[in-house]
Amino acid sequence: MIEGTRTSIPAGDRLGAAEEHESGMMARCYDQFRDTIEERPGTSLATAFLTGLGIGAVIGWLIAEPEPAHSRWYEHGTETAERVGRRVLEAVQGILPASLKS
Repeated sequence: MIEGTRTSIPAGDRLGAAEEHESGMMARCYDQFRDTIEERPGTSLATAFLTGLGIGAVIGWLIAEPEPAHSRWYEHGTETAERVGRRVLEAVQGILPASLKS
């Protein structure tokens, strides 16, 4: 059908042309992807590994239970410092002569 100076394409033909264009583009993308993997297998493997690691970290972060509100970082630091201090004192006491211990 001719409308003015343009040719009108029936809707079914336009849909078929769009599907052919899309399948052609998908085939080209697939071929390019396959060629890249074949040309650079190490880089492809590292990229896939790091992508999986990143996705796993994000999922783990999303499903992790939040720390209780009363738990503070400095409380844990104080306990750790006290344990380290006790160990240092015990080690020093172990090497001092008996006359200096009292």
